[in-house]
Amino acid sequence: VNHKFIVISPQFTDWPTETDADNIINYLIANYPVDINRIYLTGLSMGGGVVWNYSGNDISHANGIAGIVPVCGAGYPYPSHAQTMAAANLPVWATHNSLDNVSPPYYTIDYINLINGSSTPPSPLAKKTIFEVPTANHDAWTRTYDPAFKENGANVYEWMLQNRRFLT
Repeated sequence: VNHKFIVISPQFTDWPTETDADNIINYLIANYPVDINRIYLTGLSMGGGVVWNYSGNDISHANGIAGIVPVCGAGYPYPSHAQTMAAANLPVWATHNSLDNVSPPYYTIDYINLINGSSTPPSPLAKKTIFEVPTANHDAWTRTYDPAFKENGANVYEWMLQNRRFLT
């Protein structure tokens, strides 16, 4: 089966807000043939932090996303955000390097633990991949986005496509 993706990689000079992310998603829906049941968010570093914040700060956001892949996300793990994502049953696969010298790996580890430890854990459980690296390195995205990198038989793109919402 072949799938087509619309990929947008916005670049910001200042930390984007959830409103910025929402505006981009709404623009894409209004102007492109977007399958609203298959909107996935991924981002690296600051962008990964925005993915965490966007998905966790508003239940309507979490319910409208088919899955998220925060990569070395620079987003502090708020318990309320984790609870929101768990309550929405939002599929999550987060990646990080073990020796990240920019965004601490505990952000990803704690977020996954908080999501899975929620009063109503998601099904399937949120997952994390912590890449063991020999030296301090922030670049978890090269490996995460490499189609050859697979975990449990799927790369991140195949994993995303396993998840969908039923909004229409």
